[in-house]
Amino acid sequence: MKSYCQKFVSSIKRKMVKEEIGINENKYHILSSNESGYFIHQTLAEGLELLKLNMKVSNLEINMNERFEECFLFRFLIEGTFKIKYSKDEEYILEKDQLFLSYGKRTATEKLLVDENERVKELIIVVSDKYLSNFADNKNIKKCITFLKDDLISNDKKIIKNLPHRLYEINNLILNYTVNKGNKLLVFAKTNEVIYMLLEVFLRNVLGSESSFETLDDEIESVKGFIDLNYNTPNLLEQLHKNFYTNRGELSKRFKKNTGIGMYEYLKKIKLEKAYEMLKSEDKKISEIANELGYDSYGYFSKIFNEYFGLNPKDIKKRK
Repeated sequence: MKSYCQKFVSSIKRKMVKEEIGINENKYHILSSNESGYFIHQTLAEGLELLKLNMKVSNLEINMNERFEECFLFRFLIEGTFKIKYSKDEEYILEKDQLFLSYGKRTATEKLLVDENERVKELIIVVSDKYLSNFADNKNIKKCITFLKDDLISNDKKIIKNLPHRLYEINNLILNYTVNKGNKLLVFAKTNEVIYMLLEVFLRNVLGSESSFETLDDEIESVKGFIDLNYNTPNLLEQLHKNFYTNRGELSKRFKKNTGIGMYEYLKKIKLEKAYEMLKSEDKKISEIANELGYDSYGYFSKIFNEYFGLNPKDIKKRK
């Protein structure tokens, strides 16, 4: 399996110790008298990799896009600041809680600079052209990719400054995730969700009215928010059309068109992810958690949980 991060590893010209911490997951500890930190490289699938940086280094300068040729980079900064520098003195500052999207090319002039003694904590999602083709059936995403890949938008507009709360939470979940603490399938699913959401956010909030893109229905975003908050309400889907529309069929059609998933499947996803968190953090019986989430049959709950995560609820309990 080809790794797109090896050039990055070699470009960090520091003495390091490699530690294998999970399946296709390695941690590199920086050894220096005046520097500290580490970065974690995780391969989720061919062409889909994660880099998690937590470093305090002196005057680091990397040509990022050259290191990740033919890859899209989604960089989410948790702590510190980065300078993103181009030719002709074009320079931008990436700050905490901001995200930067770019595409790697051999001819790219983009450089990443970290000031001396700056503590930096960052999540980088590396997505190859081949992997991103999985999203090609969505015409909005396809057009958004074209804008990034063909440099049809200015560099300053590639920075997303106001991330939706759910996207921020998912980024943090991925950043703090290790194979030893959970299910690889979960972070894989979350990473895919992040990729989709980031491109949609970029499309709506950055390109805005300057493009001919079809934007997501804001009312559908409200529907998603309503489901997120009321997922354990009995007969929730029956209530939705009364809150937002008079025709349930039309609501379902618009929801699937804008999200790519039906309302029932979206509700099931939210419930199962909540169940996963409850199994990890609470001492309740599995049957009690299932009942709280509206599943009267333990057998059915266990079946769909296994289908979604690839693990039985009991497996999560055992890991506590």
